[in-house]
Amino acid sequence: MKKAQNDIQIYGGDAKRIEAIDTVLEDGHKFELGSLKVTAMATPCHTNSHICYFVEDEANKQRAVFTGDTLFIGGCGRFFEGDATQMHTALNQKIAKLPEDTVC
Repeated sequence: MKKAQNDIQIYGGDAKRIEAIDTVLEDGHKFELGSLKVTAMATPCHTNSHICYFVEDEANKQRAVFTGDTLFIGGCGRFFEGDATQMHTALNQKIAKLPEDTVC
């Protein structure tokens, strides 16, 4: 896969499997996307390097979490590389403890 152009940054949790990543994120890594504040939340289980993104728009007082394959409308993601303990941590110790007004 070809690396992104200089004006584009690609963030993710696993540069070994996704060659285009410019910045490898770890749990708690913070960055900004325009006026949005983004915090990476390591949530291994579906895959070992899975990342959820907690996004805050302070100007509009809005919060959202982008969970990818960790959480679905009908339940939680399937375990491909992880185990039930990791899923418990992701769901109950990370995602469930986000502020109550966070949209999933």
